[in-house]
Amino acid sequence: PDVGGYVIYRSHESGFTPTPSLKIGTSPIGEFTDSTPVQGYINYYRVTTVDIHDNESVPSSEISAKINISLRLDVKGQWNMVSLPLTVTDNRKVALYPSAISEAFSYSGSYEPRDTITAGYGYWLKYGGDETINIYGFPVNTDTVNVLNGWNMIGSIYTTMGVNSIESVTGGIVTSSFFGYENGN
Repeated sequence: PDVGGYVIYRSHESGFTPTPSLKIGTSPIGEFTDSTPVQGYINYYRVTTVDIHDNESVPSSEISAKINISLRLDVKGQWNMVSLPLTVTDNRKVALYPSAISEAFSYSGSYEPRDTITAGYGYWLKYGGDETINIYGFPVNTDTVNVLNGWNMIGSIYTTMGVNSIESVTGGIVTSSFFGYENGN
């Protein structure tokens, strides 16, 4: 009977201790909607109860929620170099790029058709016309890609970074310049 309300805390780190800087709202009843969750990341929540004398309880057990992001990809009515900078629930080519008019081709010394798109690698896909594709998932912000001797098609991570930030895990690997493909060039 002396419950005054609830305080909701959010963090991006599991096992967090609620602090004033992590408070995202209050509720006079046992319901709350987080209107500003961080998309593409795991949001961790804990709740405390505050009585009518402003005494705050120990925090609840932690719960978490993942919020997908939408990646907008503009493709041209021709060959496009694509990759998958998101973790998705279905990474089949037909699910990600359903209107492509070709198979997805990877390169491993020769071009090979693939029915699955794997993060970290690049693929050729052909479209019959310009369109916008939306892909939903969680950002891939770092990646390690196994490369072969010779040419390789590598994909992109979700965050923008300069090619000078790309490095080999083992020393002594000779790298060439990085090349992209846009509008036939």
